Amino acid sequence: IPRQVLLVLDKKDGGNVYALDGRCFHAGAPLELSDIEDIGGRSCLRCPMHSYRIDIKTGEHILGGANDKKKHGIKVKSRGVCQRTHNVRVD
Repeated sequence: IPRQVLLVLDKKDGGNVYALDGRCFHAGAPLELSDIEDIGGRSCLRCPMHSYRIDIKTGEHILGGANDKKKHGIKVKSRGVCQRTHNVRVD
C-alpha cells in the first residue's frame, strides 16, 4: 500500500514546509481535512475525527489548549512522537 504524505506550509515559521504521514496515527483519519492550530507556540494539526493534535515539526501528540483545559489545565504536554514525519527538500 503506498504511503500518503501530507505537505504543510507553516507561514508563521518562516514558510517552512513539513511532511507527515497523511493519515492520523490514531484511527487513520485523513489529515488533509485537519485544521491548523497554535498550541503553546507549536503549529499543530487537529485530526478531523477525534481532535488529536499533532505537532507538524516533530510528529508529537500534543495535549493542551482550549479543549483539554478541564483534563490537563492550560499546560501543554507531549505524549511522545506518534506521527511519522519525513524530510523535505524544496528546490
